[in-house]
Amino acid sequence: MSPEDAAVRFAKSLAAGGARDELTYDIDAFKSLREEEQAEATQDLLARAQGGDTRAVETLGFAPLPTLSQDVPTRDKLIEEVSSFAEGPLGAFRAASRRALLRLEPSDENIQSLRQDMIEYPAQVSSVYSTLLLKEMGASLEVHITNLRHPGDLTRHHSQAALVEHFGLEKVKENRFSRFRILIALNLLQLPSPLKEGAEGLESIFRTLAEGASPESLNLGHAPGTYADTLPGIIDILNAGEPRPPLPIEEMKRLDGQDAEWIRLVLFGRLLWEKSTRFLQALIEVKPRDWRIILEEELQMETERCAQGSDDDESDWLLELRAAIAELD
Repeated sequence: MSPEDAAVRFAKSLAAGGARDELTYDIDAFKSLREEEQAEATQDLLARAQGGDTRAVETLGFAPLPTLSQDVPTRDKLIEEVSSFAEGPLGAFRAASRRALLRLEPSDENIQSLRQDMIEYPAQVSSVYSTLLLKEMGASLEVHITNLRHPGDLTRHHSQAALVEHFGLEKVKENRFSRFRILIALNLLQLPSPLKEGAEGLESIFRTLAEGASPESLNLGHAPGTYADTLPGIIDILNAGEPRPPLPIEEMKRLDGQDAEWIRLVLFGRLLWEKSTRFLQALIEVKPRDWRIILEEELQMETERCAQGSDDDESDWLLELRAAIAELD
């Protein structure tokens, strides 16, 4: 991109308020400006940030400090200003400021500051971008292990990915029946019990690996149960399109060992994703470990979702859950 084109693109980005799917103004254009234009753009971004522009402060994190003019603005002045933003009130602007500060001045202190912000301000998009930045900056494994309990599933996913990559566990994760894959998936479910179960299992694995253990010593793979040969047929029925055949309840109830843990995960996941009578009844009939807790937690979550809605109506799913649980008592 020529400096002339960059100037036009960056001006358009500012005028448009940035792109909907980006947290910054046009970074590529910003980086391609001539040195004097970058200095002027940085001064403009700083003025916008002083007025509360979240995109502006996020973009300041990419300011090319070594080439900035000594008076528009100085390196120390820019970092001082962004540092002051990073101590502001809780919210998206403070989170963006802490990410910008970490880019401008990588340090353990600024890593810890961003980690603390993710705890205090766990908004989904902000936390995902913070997690990706922490990975980029080489944050410690403990940062990502701690994130396994973050309320945002995408944040947990990206920290899982960072840990899987670090320990070279991609092949283990590919096996859908493996103990490791089951813990990964449980940790991504948006209910307290499976999230915690997955986090505890993964924390133990990753910390043991960090101490020097080999993946092979941790039995992360799949240990087939007595009826493992029935799994392909069960999968075919679970994935069948319309008209959907009856679920193989008896076959699922017979599964043991890790295979039983796998079907438990599948039933939990399908209940949350489909919110259907089909999997509600299957869960009640198969009765995998902690099935009643899952129903109670989903009832609580759906009650909260309805309370946050724009009207006072209770969803059909809430009514169905409540009726199903009442019949169990």
